Amino acid sequence: MIRNKPFVLNKCVRPKVAFFKLTSCEGCQLQVFNRESGVLKFLNQMEIVDFREAITGTSSCYDVAFIEGSVNNEEQKMKLIEIRHRADTVVALGSCACFGGINQLVASCEKGISEADKGKISPSPKTPKALDEIIQVDVHIYGCPVKKKELESIFPRILSGKPVIHNKYPVCRECKQNHNICLLDLGEPCLGSVTRGGCDAWCTGSGMGCWGCRGPIPKVTQRQLERLSQRKGIDFDSLAERMSCFGGFSNLLCQQTEDLYKSCQL
Repeated sequence: MIRNKPFVLNKCVRPKVAFFKLTSCEGCQLQVFNRESGVLKFLNQMEIVDFREAITGTSSCYDVAFIEGSVNNEEQKMKLIEIRHRADTVVALGSCACFGGINQLVASCEKGISEADKGKISPSPKTPKALDEIIQVDVHIYGCPVKKKELESIFPRILSGKPVIHNKYPVCRECKQNHNICLLDLGEPCLGSVTRGGCDAWCTGSGMGCWGCRGPIPKVTQRQLERLSQRKGIDFDSLAERMSCFGGFSNLLCQQTEDLYKSCQL
């Protein structure tokens, strides 16, 4: 639920919107200009005052802040806190902002490098953090990258102060609606049955198993995943590897599974 007052929606008053990046590839920001058929209608709802991908100017005055990327150092942490103080509404844009994303694999890989490999004592790595580990986040928009159509549907709710309710059904539902062949039945690892839908089965529709970038559906457990792997004849370790990729499933991985993938090969 957004805790701030709704904006006044009319042709004369538009909310000032800023887009920021921390540690990320900027792919989620680029999605703002995707889907040309709806981009003008979408952008006309706001006044963009800070957006490195689109304008040269910057501003310290904005109502809504979209933030892409994970928090990887103290400088980014202080920047994030400052944005939170200035913005009425903060939106975590994409998997890196929501879960730490693939950036959170850095600490896992670093711990797998032995002192012999480095030739010196290895410093304790700091795992990149999701935004809500540092500040209060009002809205999460999941995906790697986010889906432009979903972004367009969520933004009006942000402006009106209405709650943003995310899908509780899995990617599997969208896969079936699109008449895709189940990759699990083909012996391919896929997290589509336990990953939050809303991507229109983007990856699985292209023949690639889901890696869980949108995070888990509610109430899923590791035991359910283990039973799924047994029923489909899929090696559970291959599913666990995918669960560790974006950070959304970190709470579901038991310590034994986490230890296995923290010693990843570079």
